[in-house]
Order: sequence, then C-alpha cells, then structure tokens
Amino acid sequence: MHGERNDSSSLAFQKGHTFQAIAIEFGRECYRTVLKTAIGLTVVLPYPLAVRGGWYGGILSIDSNHVSQLGDPAGALYYLGFELLQIASASLAGGAGINLTLASIRRRSGYDGDRWLRVPKAAIHDLLRIYLLVFPLLLAAAIWKYFIP
Repeated sequence: MHGERNDSSSLAFQKGHTFQAIAIEFGRECYRTVLKTAIGLTVVLPYPLAVRGGWYGGILSIDSNHVSQLGDPAGALYYLGFELLQIASASLAGGAGINLTLASIRRRSGYDGDRWLRVPKAAIHDLLRIYLLVFPLLLAAAIWKYFIP
C-alpha cells in the first residue's frame, strides 16, 4: 500500500524510519509541485496532464492483487484521502502557474499595479499565498500516506 519496492520513501518506511519516509515523500512532492506550477505557465499543458493523472490514479486504485482499493472501506478512505490531498495541491499549483501567464499577457483588474519582468507583482504575491496552502497539503498527504494504514 505504501509504494514500490525500490522507492526511497517506501524503503525508509519498510525499515521503520517513518519520519524519514515522510520527509522524502514531502520533499519529492514539493519538487513535483513546483514543476506543475512551471508547466502551468504554458497554460495548455496542465489540462492533458490532468487527464493523464486521472487515468494513472484510476490504475493505482487497483492493488497488486488486482483488487480495487475502493472495495474495502479502510482502503477507500486511505486511497481517496491521499488522492484528494494530492489533487488539491496539484490543482492549486498548476492554476497558480496559469494565473501568472494570463496576468502577464492580458490586463485584469487587481493586477494593474507594479510589474516584475512583465508579471504583475500582485500575481506573484498570489502565487506565494497559494503555496502557503499547497505546502501544508503536501505535508498532510505525506503524513497520510504513512500514518493511515
């Protein structure tokens, strides 16, 4: 239930190093989230990648014995809780990237002030405020992954 055999966070968890596993998972997801924001800057790519992510998430809902994790209430709670935290953080991060690009190429109210490299400073502040939500969600997901059986 906790990842692949050669995944560094899973290996740490299997050795009984739960906090190390959480730290590895959290760090990896922070990196991936920053990449999702960068991909969001393209405006177009986040949408097909979200579809791919949903397809991949559907595959992961089936365990190694080809049984749905949603069939067991505890498995469903574990899987859906983790996925909800992941989807929320990814959506916020990707949307923040999209917002930066759109705020840069067209004028919108609320973004009329100072600019930095053509990007409204207010949009950058919005990005930072969004990340104040995203990082705790990622930490909650990492904790959920290794503390919820």
